[in-house]
Amino acid sequence: MGRDDHLAGSKHPQAVGERDNGIGVSHYAVRVDPLPREGGERSAETLLGTNACAVLVREPVPQAAVQRRADDEDLNRAAGCALDELLPEGRAVGRLVRDNQDASHLSLLVYRCSYVWRGDEVPPSLVTVPPVGGVLDELGVKRVLNARGAYTDLGGSTLAPAVWEAMEESNRYFADIPELLHRSGQAIAKLVGAEAARVTPGAAAAIALGTAACLTRGEREKIERLPETGGRVLIQRPHRYKYDRCVRVAGAQLLEVDDLAAALDAEVAAVYFPAHLDGVAGTVPLADACKLAHARGVPVLVDAAYLVEPPDRMRTLTATGADLICFSAKYFGGPNAGGFICGRRKLVDAVAAVDFIRFEAGEHHRWGRPFKLDRQTIVAVYAALRDWVDTGVEARLAEYERKVELLRSRLDGIPGLELEPMCFTMEETLAPAPVNCLRVRIRAENGKTAADVDRALQSDDPSVLAHVVGDALVVVVDSVPDEDDELLAARLAAALG
Repeated sequence: MGRDDHLAGSKHPQAVGERDNGIGVSHYAVRVDPLPREGGERSAETLLGTNACAVLVREPVPQAAVQRRADDEDLNRAAGCALDELLPEGRAVGRLVRDNQDASHLSLLVYRCSYVWRGDEVPPSLVTVPPVGGVLDELGVKRVLNARGAYTDLGGSTLAPAVWEAMEESNRYFADIPELLHRSGQAIAKLVGAEAARVTPGAAAAIALGTAACLTRGEREKIERLPETGGRVLIQRPHRYKYDRCVRVAGAQLLEVDDLAAALDAEVAAVYFPAHLDGVAGTVPLADACKLAHARGVPVLVDAAYLVEPPDRMRTLTATGADLICFSAKYFGGPNAGGFICGRRKLVDAVAAVDFIRFEAGEHHRWGRPFKLDRQTIVAVYAALRDWVDTGVEARLAEYERKVELLRSRLDGIPGLELEPMCFTMEETLAPAPVNCLRVRIRAENGKTAADVDRALQSDDPSVLAHVVGDALVVVVDSVPDEDDELLAARLAAALG
């Protein structure tokens, strides 16, 4: 599968209370502090303190701008705005708020700012807004700005607004879960070019459920005996990897083979194939493995957890003839505990037969209760996949390039750095393209090492997590929310400067 053996965290939260449709600041959120006016350059972080993540400019902006839910350009045209020159340059991100000291006074809340003030240029109307308590503070969990990518131990992905909307809609009303699984499976199957599909709680769960389906073929007596079936599943020896143990969860014997064709017989329940290892020396390719297995009436179960980009890659995999293919939702912007299995309708129906629905009903007991799903996750997996396919790879790559260029422009000029846009692959290697990260090589003249910078980035709140590769810091942008772009740039500049 890849990318899933370390780390932990969450996105950086907004620091202010939100009420009155987004133009309110809670009374305990605003603290008025005198700001230093010494000469020389002082960064916003120095002026506001490392724990401050917002600035309130106590200067009026037009009421009409609020009524129109103004964007940054509207704010920028407001007369007297202390940061009016920063917004069009992309060095500050803000929104309108109501001042808690004067309910009729509208102000601009800037909660991301990389501007550097000089001495007396420090606006006298600034106040800091420290982080406001939330559930992470309540639990004592440190926030993480994730610049490493999609990892289970960091919470997977950041859900897109369309996915949140789908989850909220499903939260409003209950649904018949068997029908929801069936209908969402039909929609997912259409998106990936498969006969059928079913949402699962992740790709690893899909592997276990798929194995159970191959062992039982939907027969109730066999399902009730799981995991004591004694069925055999074959894997080519060079294909052994960390996630093949998921096959054994259903009770299968996983047998390594050197000659796949010779090992196939009627007693074999399935061939297990990790798609990311297709083409490894000494193995039969996936399409040929499917032909060999099908000639003996044996299904092929494929782990393709992160092989979702470009979206057509999923269709290519279904076209190989594989009987069941497993995907993880976190790699296409879905929930961390989501995924789906797709393929031949008969075997997807067998997955449904072993799954968690009606665990306490019927003549024979089902096996899959530990893989229970809530309705919000089911719709989120579908909505995320739909959004992933509709958006397309070109738009995503253009956005990654924009983010990388923003970081490069903010770090350019800091002594002792070599800045190179690169691709951090799903196999955790570096490649020239497509760009989704910035490699920051730190030379001796900078006076710091990559380990020094990494420690500094992790020490603050939110903690910034990037990869350390030799003498370089690798900053992955595809897991960074847009609203944190400037914060990440400022934190990197402070740690490297």
